[in-house]
Amino acid sequence: PYPSATRQARCEVIVGPGHPYCERAAAGSASAQLHDLGDAAWRLVPAGAGLAALLVWRRSAVARERG
Repeated sequence: PYPSATRQARCEVIVGPGHPYCERAAAGSASAQLHDLGDAAWRLVPAGAGLAALLVWRRSAVARERG
């Protein structure tokens, strides 16, 4: 979700020993983008599973009413 330019800008406000670490993390933007995609997928999986469970429950309730 964050372009590498934004990551670099965030590193500018960091002072001390964390600054070089932040710059190294921002430079590895290709792996960071893949990591961000993985995070997005893991956020969507539980939401999709919850929605699927809700649909199954709703269909079974409708089927019981039609009986």
